Amino acid sequence: MDKTVYNDLHTKQLVPLRDSLLTLHAELLKQEKTSYEDGHGRIKTAGEYYSLVTKHPQFRWLRELSTLVVAIDELIATAAADPKQLASLLEYVKAVLSADKNSENFSGKYYAALQNNSQVAVAHGRVMHELKILMF
Repeated sequence: MDKTVYNDLHTKQLVPLRDSLLTLHAELLKQEKTSYEDGHGRIKTAGEYYSLVTKHPQFRWLRELSTLVVAIDELIATAAADPKQLASLLEYVKAVLSADKNSENFSGKYYAALQNNSQVAVAHGRVMHELKILMF
């Protein structure tokens, strides 16, 4: 298959993966916001919320997922992506979303979210479905 055709097909197929990751990220943000508000009171403005998401330690673990979405966006925008870049990115997505209850970083917090929030579990399922399609 021509490399240009391969790139076009696969970068377009990354869009549903990206969209499902954004949904997952939104669900995790909702969960973390609720947890934050339970301990600190209601977040009053969008600016306050933005500041918390970008700077507060409680939200720090979600930045790994934000970085992942940006990496996908960059690959989608790159017309010169090669198959190795695509494969590497997909493996990275798979690794990031490997929940581990014994981990103290993203993986451990993600495991807890999957166990305690059905919306996170559903969003995770959608991401894994899109990932499986791309990793044929």
